[in-house]
Amino acid sequence: MGKNDFLMHEFFILSIGGAFQRGNVYKKENALEDDRTKFRKELEKELIKICEEYVEEEITGEKHIENINKLINFSKNRNFLNGEQLKFGIVQKLLNLYLKYLWCSGKIKMPPHCPFDRIILEKLGRKENWTQMDNFELYKKWVESARNLAEKNNLKIAEWELDEKQLSMTR
Repeated sequence: MGKNDFLMHEFFILSIGGAFQRGNVYKKENALEDDRTKFRKELEKELIKICEEYVEEEITGEKHIENINKLINFSKNRNFLNGEQLKFGIVQKLLNLYLKYLWCSGKIKMPPHCPFDRIILEKLGRKENWTQMDNFELYKKWVESARNLAEKNNLKIAEWELDEKQLSMTR
């Protein structure tokens, strides 16, 4: 494994941790460790494949939502997952956080959105629980709210979120 592969895997591990840790993703009775491990390995390959598009070109918000839906579809019919698939909120956090790591390390252009979690939703004045959200129309409202705040500061959504996270870490 080379340096790049190592970093990509570490970014995935960090992203899975950020997306899954509070998401109640796995069923308690059906989630064998072998199933979880196999699923995470397959999910990592699928995520890397999707993210290759972000290296080549600047991805639009619409295409980005399609990519979130691709990952949701990839997760369907998994009897060890609650709801037998990943929720939209979990997948947006996974993809957006992974892209944030790639962007901050200079591997891709700026992503179109940011990882929406409790801290960012509070900054937006939103009360929804991102881990339970399963509605892309609501997600679009989050994006629009973030875009409005970012533009007030002459920033893109990803830049705004990075600034907000850094501010919250210093408080």
